Amino acid sequence: MRWPSGLRGALRGPHTSRRDLLASLGAAPLVGRYVDDAAVGRVRGARRRTLAGEGSAEGFGGALALDGGTALVGAAGAETVDDLPTGAAFLFTREAGDWTRAGRLTPGRDGNRFGASVALDAGTALIGDPLGPGDDGLTGSVTVFERGEQGWSRTATLTPSEPTGADRFGSVVALDGDTAVVGAGRRDDGAAVGAGAASVFTRSGGDWSQQARLTPDEDSYRFGRAVALDDGTAVIGGLGRDGTAPGSGVAFVYTRTGDRWTETTRLTPWDQHDTSDEGGGFGRALALDEGRVLVGAPGETTADGYRAGAAYLVEQTGGRWRRAARLRATDGQSDDRFGRAVALDGDTAIVVASTPRDRRGAMSPAGAAHLFQRRSGGWQRAATEPVDAAGPPRRATAAAVAADDALIGGEPVGPRADGHGGTVRVVER
Repeated sequence: MRWPSGLRGALRGPHTSRRDLLASLGAAPLVGRYVDDAAVGRVRGARRRTLAGEGSAEGFGGALALDGGTALVGAAGAETVDDLPTGAAFLFTREAGDWTRAGRLTPGRDGNRFGASVALDAGTALIGDPLGPGDDGLTGSVTVFERGEQGWSRTATLTPSEPTGADRFGSVVALDGDTAVVGAGRRDDGAAVGAGAASVFTRSGGDWSQQARLTPDEDSYRFGRAVALDDGTAVIGGLGRDGTAPGSGVAFVYTRTGDRWTETTRLTPWDQHDTSDEGGGFGRALALDEGRVLVGAPGETTADGYRAGAAYLVEQTGGRWRRAARLRATDGQSDDRFGRAVALDGDTAIVVASTPRDRRGAMSPAGAAHLFQRRSGGWQRAATEPVDAAGPPRRATAAAVAADDALIGGEPVGPRADGHGGTVRVVER
């Protein structure tokens, strides 16, 4: 994505020291640096549009996916059957520079949170319903849609091979070609309540089947609360101990050889400002693109305040994963939750801060997405885009980025939220 040039910046963000990095990664050099300009504004010269669902469409924008000129927006609270919030997902397409609603996808059966997660790639869509009926109670499921000559149609339903009854299967999904990864972050594993799991599915001859189930070891729980997938590599987020504080979080990296998935490394946070509390939630959000991982830690306490949040970039070079940059908004404050959602495309990263505040500490009228770009070996904050500020205040919930387009989801909060659905801001360069 092309963002404004000529932005002022200074090396002010925290970064990993060479001594600490060599000790933790065995002489792996620091790949990048973090340059921040607290005075950056919105993307210059960009066109902005707002997408909305039908009716109240509660939860609209809570999950986003973007592939070329097609956007998929989840609305897990949308009323679809007898005024019950079974959920829905909305398709939008861009034609002649304008975004128009192209369809509404529904579960075709009873559902509870259909649209809680979405993924989109090359004419295939995954829509998760973590509370939907499965083979064993409210296990959850994922519905597969494919685009044909007559439009989009349901082609498959994915469920876990050995459900435990409250897996929350489908709370997060990722898709890359004929491979899908589905998180079940509350799945029980014997006596390990809420250990979590992630299932890998592959498509062959038009049929989907489960290829593997990835599970954590005894040092992690809520494994599968976030997933990312790209070119035979999967990253799975989980809570756990990283040697400092419970709940700090871990991101597990798996690679595929043939039909076999193997854990190859674990990513943990570094340069934390304070590790004395319950942990920063590293791995709460994940994005993966071309050998680069972006990890959100929205609960992390930083120099900006309690739970101001942070995000981490890790890059693969020569078969090894190296720490590249730790991102934060140096004008952030407590409870911003920077890192609640992340998106990554090439040298452009988006990090959502769900409830940013102004410099006086007052609540901002809208959440925001911070846009970073890699330049000259370092990462620089290039712009800050608020969600749609019309109507009640909105908490930023999700983000997606592809080429010259970015999507930012927002849900209404506060006493004026009743009767207002979520919105999605489109930023185009």
